[in-house]
Amino acid sequence: MNNFTIENLNDPIFVNKLDEKVNKIEFFNDTKQALSSSKNLEKLLFKNEKSIRDAEILKTIKIIIARLKFILFNTLSENEILDIFEKYLAVGVKMAYLDLGEILKMRISFIPIDKRNEFKEKIKKVILNNQEDITEKFIIDNQAKIIPTISAWLKLYNKELGTEQVNNLEQNKFYINNPNFNRLSDLEKLEVKELFNMYEYLKRSSMTIEGNEDDTIITDIDGRDYWFKEGRFIKLDKTVSDNVNNTKVQIVKDNKLENTNQDRNELTQLASQYSPNSLERKAIEEEIKRLNYELSN
Repeated sequence: MNNFTIENLNDPIFVNKLDEKVNKIEFFNDTKQALSSSKNLEKLLFKNEKSIRDAEILKTIKIIIARLKFILFNTLSENEILDIFEKYLAVGVKMAYLDLGEILKMRISFIPIDKRNEFKEKIKKVILNNQEDITEKFIIDNQAKIIPTISAWLKLYNKELGTEQVNNLEQNKFYINNPNFNRLSDLEKLEVKELFNMYEYLKRSSMTIEGNEDDTIITDIDGRDYWFKEGRFIKLDKTVSDNVNNTKVQIVKDNKLENTNQDRNELTQLASQYSPNSLERKAIEEEIKRLNYELSN
């Protein structure tokens, strides 16, 4: 379905099928197909955008291109990343098989280490001004109804928690106590959490242990393994790749266990501050159950 024409892009049935195909490309992380489709669509749309007669179809096509670019995130230039975060960050947040924080961390690892913080600041500035709606219901602040844009949610988050780095305990308090967050659907809560987690990552300096992006193993579209170190990539043979990956997996598991234990202890202390039958106590206990499940798997 890469032979796009203006005629079939004006056909809503064709565009719906194209959208379904992108779902499969995303699920299988088919970067080759994503690259081919995005290039052909962009080329055609660049020359013929005014020939798309239906505004909703045009909007859908642009969202499809954005989704394909998120799949190809490692190949985007810094300017392309800033552009997609300015116009289509909400699209990325809503992609079920995409972890924004992880793909951003990996892409930033390509940048020389002394340039990374500057780029992170540029991204922060862009997303703090992003005017895409990310949830359905208005944000209520001092009885005022605010359109629930990415910018509005981040400003609410900063108002409640400040602009410095926020630890897991403070985040969990926000999720439990903030009435705007509690009014969201379960899916919206996950999406807003993903936005906040990416925002917290951007606050961390690449010159610190917790904010550094190095020691990342990636596999290119032809199956070759590379180790990215301080903005440079080193091709690995299979033995080295397996050894590094095994070490990395164990470190990730150890860190996850330590962080989960810490979160559970902090939430247990927080729960003790509420009466046994309160909604707040029940919400915290549900979160503790989830963490216990993580520890057992």
